[in-house]
Amino acid sequence: MSIFQIEPLRKRSRRFRSVIYLTTLTLFLFVYSWTMEAIPQAHISPQSEPQDILPILEQTQITDNQLNILSGQTGLHPGTIQKFLNQGKTQLLLQLQQCYFAPIRIATHSSTPLTISEHLVDEEGRRITGMPLVDLQDGDILITKNSRFLGWRNGHAALVVDAEKGILLEAVMLGTATRLNTVEKWSAYPSFQVLRLRDEYAQKEAETQNTVNGAKSLPQKIAAYATKNLTEVPYHLHAGIWERLSPTKIKTVQAADSGEIHVSALKGTHCAHLVWYAYKQFGIDLDSDGGLIVTPCDIQNSDYLEVIQSYGY
Repeated sequence: MSIFQIEPLRKRSRRFRSVIYLTTLTLFLFVYSWTMEAIPQAHISPQSEPQDILPILEQTQITDNQLNILSGQTGLHPGTIQKFLNQGKTQLLLQLQQCYFAPIRIATHSSTPLTISEHLVDEEGRRITGMPLVDLQDGDILITKNSRFLGWRNGHAALVVDAEKGILLEAVMLGTATRLNTVEKWSAYPSFQVLRLRDEYAQKEAETQNTVNGAKSLPQKIAAYATKNLTEVPYHLHAGIWERLSPTKIKTVQAADSGEIHVSALKGTHCAHLVWYAYKQFGIDLDSDGGLIVTPCDIQNSDYLEVIQSYGY
């Protein structure tokens, strides 16, 4: 090879290295700015100022306007506040108000090289409980924005399957299968919402045979179904993209020792898809935008649901 042939090769090599360098730098700046953009959104402080709510709580009759004031001071749905008042839980409401307005410190934890979760800590960096989750019911949906993939605040979702025991079903991360967890860790998130099926949908009978004995309301049936059929499902990021699984894709298998068991046709799922899939079996489509993939935000925006408790949003 002559010197005249070597020189163009060197020039092409330098151009190639320059392209790689510029591409890497652009990608780094994009990811860095993406991440920085996400950090301030981990927790949004209440828009209102704290006020003395004890005079309202001590009244025998409370107006709708006063319920709305209490809602803005605690993050609770007015119906939940009225329920607590009927039960004489004045001190609980005062405690929730204190937690709602308390200053916070946020720390991050890397679950994998690409994922980050956020939680509350004290002055010494120890994880602490912020706002307790109250008045949970079977079938409730928990949403948080304190989960990030690189800089994208993708969030996380879980389904309450046994409110009395504080048990959730969730798909946590890549490399794991869906499993039952306790609700305690959610009180350490800087933000969360408790979503519940609106009464007009919760009261109707499910148009499906996928019911479980002992479950009465539609949310209870959904929770019981999910517990029985949707545990140990592998985590797949692409779940729901290639196809929308039919509500009828559940098969019954005759077990040798314990009679019939139900086996889901679901081959993989992720946190929001798991919640969506459980509800979809009972005719409720929580994907508010109908896109290729369902996200926690899609569920959060669903008209089927209402916010029962909100913290950090």
